[in-house]
Amino acid sequence: SGFPQTLNLTYYVIFTSKTTSSLAIMSGKGKGGRGEKKSTTSSAKAGLQFPVGRIGRYLRQGKYATRMGAGAPVYLAAVLE
Repeated sequence: SGFPQTLNLTYYVIFTSKTTSSLAIMSGKGKGGRGEKKSTTSSAKAGLQFPVGRIGRYLRQGKYATRMGAGAPVYLAAVLE
C-alpha cells in the first residue's frame, strides 16, 4: 500500500525463505542450549571477597553523602578486606 516495493520484497524474503538458522540466532534461544549467562557480582569484577554491592547499599542508605561514585564502594570494600 504505502510502503515501497523493495520493503515488501524484503519482508517476503525474510518470512518465506529458509532463514530459520539466522532467526534462531537473533532470538537468543538457539545455538546448542548454552543457557542464561550467570551474572558476575561487582565483588568478583574487582577481585574482592567483601560484598561491594552491600557496602554500596549501606553507603546510600546511611545518607553519608548526597551523591556517590561507582568506585566508592569498591574502594571501601578493598580497604576493609
